[in-house]
Amino acid sequence: MINFNDVLFDIWKTKLERQGLTNEFRNVFYRFIGIENELTYNDILKTLSKKIQENKNTTLYFENEIPFEADFNFINNIKEELNTMNINSLSTQNIKMFNDPEVNDKFLSALEYTVNLAIKQENFINNNIRNNFIIKMLLYTYIHILNKGIIFDNSISNKIIYYGNIGKHDVYYLILLFKLGFDVIYINPLREDSYFETIDSDKLSILQKYSYIGQIETFEDRVKKGNVIERNDSITLTYQNQLTDTLFTNTGVFRPWQYRDGNTFPLFFNSTLIDLEQNWNQPSKVRHGFKVDNKTVYVPHFIWDIEGEYNELSKYYDFINNLKQTPKTLFIKNQELEFQQYNLDDKYKLVFAENNDGTFNKQKLKELDFYKYSPYNDLTEDFIINKINEVILDKNLFYHELDKDDVLLFTLLMLNLPKKIIQLIDSFDFTSDIPKVVFFLEKETSLSPQYGLLIAFLSKIGFDIVIFSPAGMSDLNSFIKNERYNNIRLDNINYERTLSDIDNVKNKSKGFLGKFFS
Repeated sequence: MINFNDVLFDIWKTKLERQGLTNEFRNVFYRFIGIENELTYNDILKTLSKKIQENKNTTLYFENEIPFEADFNFINNIKEELNTMNINSLSTQNIKMFNDPEVNDKFLSALEYTVNLAIKQENFINNNIRNNFIIKMLLYTYIHILNKGIIFDNSISNKIIYYGNIGKHDVYYLILLFKLGFDVIYINPLREDSYFETIDSDKLSILQKYSYIGQIETFEDRVKKGNVIERNDSITLTYQNQLTDTLFTNTGVFRPWQYRDGNTFPLFFNSTLIDLEQNWNQPSKVRHGFKVDNKTVYVPHFIWDIEGEYNELSKYYDFINNLKQTPKTLFIKNQELEFQQYNLDDKYKLVFAENNDGTFNKQKLKELDFYKYSPYNDLTEDFIINKINEVILDKNLFYHELDKDDVLLFTLLMLNLPKKIIQLIDSFDFTSDIPKVVFFLEKETSLSPQYGLLIAFLSKIGFDIVIFSPAGMSDLNSFIKNERYNNIRLDNINYERTLSDIDNVKNKSKGFLGKFFS
């Protein structure tokens, strides 16, 4: 996950500070879509506005469009020249836009890349349309860089900040400026235009998309509501962060809490009981299928519904005991773990925090009078709410798709999780030990709908989950689709089995004196 606030300050540092220990400077191209936190979003834009004003001679800013003013003398001169040029190799043509030869050469290379990309993507029906596109790229440069006196300083990078909706040709121009060495920041609190995905085939830009969709407001209106964020990072801190990135990025070595501000992608470990026993104690980073992509950690995890019991009760006892004695494991008999107290009518208050797609706005949830997670770190709060939204959007998780009332009940329950569950979530370091829940359902106990929803939610985080049901009546298949978990039936079905029966096996195996020294 890219932190908008960090980017806001990093891009204004010198190239030397930004290259740090790598001795290599790289400009950035980020697209920030939606809003992470409504309270701080306007502050970020206010600070960004201040930075733009302070750096007018190196920075471009556009909102909703790049203004285009026809200069017919310029257009006619360029048209004549283009007819004699090798369009696919513009970097070798005699075009002079900048007095500085180095900048001019870099511009022509950027133009060549962009024009060839457009030819590939747009399939221009004739040369006139193609040449008009090239003229537009050149005219943008003439109007907004040359006429505005934008300077190129080797010690710092130029910037372009684009806010709001964007047209197809403007996307190409952002790509051209990125290739020229500009830092490119595209911001849209409402939605992303589809052009980027089709045009940016080389994935030059990095997308950071937030779930909350903001209201349609101009940049200036949002800036008026914000306050400038004051922050000054020390050079030592910058180098420390870069050293950490060097040591722990794409090296297979992970520092504690490295992805605390990231996310998990649960990978259901379709497995055998042998796999379960051999991998149960393994941290996620050594399990088959584990990987990290940007700040998303792919967590291979188990979900098992184990019906019946072994002929040898001692073997069954050992199996259960080995699973429940591992670190970060919560053992639940029947359904004794209770949700925090809640008022069922509170679910109707959730309607005011709903987004158009059925998910929930983080900030509005946090403002509800029954919200209980405020004492936890903001990252933990956001992670839980993000996972609530992910479950809502997953149409292949539940056996019966959740209707609107089900979604409200599910969200209300997940906002009132048992404290032991919250603590497991809060202490989950994604690359390390995986939190686990082991259920033992006595006699003919079945899972309640609330517990079915809880298991679905925990599976979306990446918890290891095992359900022991000697009677084979967990009823998990009434809640979660069969392909999302493993199921097995052991030697015998026992409708009267209790946990105390299993525990008694331990005492019997130890003999008379063993009971006193256990």
